[in-house]
Amino acid sequence: IFVVGDSGSSTPFLNVSGNNGNVGIPTDSPSATFSVGGNVAITGYCDGCTPSFDARAYGVTADGVTDDGPAIQNAINEAASSAASGGDGGTVMLPKGTMITNQQIIVRNKVRLVGQSARSSVIKAGASFPTNTPIVRLGDGTSIVFNTRVEHLTIDANSVASSTGVYSNEAQEQSGVFNSTIENYTDVGIDFASGASIVNVESVEIHPP
Repeated sequence: IFVVGDSGSSTPFLNVSGNNGNVGIPTDSPSATFSVGGNVAITGYCDGCTPSFDARAYGVTADGVTDDGPAIQNAINEAASSAASGGDGGTVMLPKGTMITNQQIIVRNKVRLVGQSARSSVIKAGASFPTNTPIVRLGDGTSIVFNTRVEHLTIDANSVASSTGVYSNEAQEQSGVFNSTIENYTDVGIDFASGASIVNVESVEIHPP
């Protein structure tokens, strides 16, 4: 939601002089349109914004009991299908709560996996999660990936033997882990192995068991 002006205030947030003009306002939706008085139309557009996919629509419960791994992966795969067909990929939005997974989550090319906040959205390895396996992998092992990210999440490896929180040997520019927490791993918190290049780790807390 973007507020262009406050009806209770005489001070505008945005002023356009004249009858015609072009004004760019970043928004989450390239189709958003704002109307103002007179002959000026303002159309919201975000350069680089991608479609959003609500993981709940794919069956994610975040109830701390259900295995949400397959549903999370289905949402990621749907978002990745846009990039595969030449599009910009997408953002998979995860809800608040704990999402159990008994399978590795693969974040594919040009997909952002985004929670509500690191404290409120948790991906946690389940009781049957395989040992010696990263909880989240950026890229599927077949080719390099760009703008592939984990954001505003806690990745809880749940002390699985030889576990890693986030792994990639394919992540490239604009990829990485942001505003997140990695905890209870038994091998490496974040492992960007040979092949990964120009990746980002920003505002991340890493806590071993």
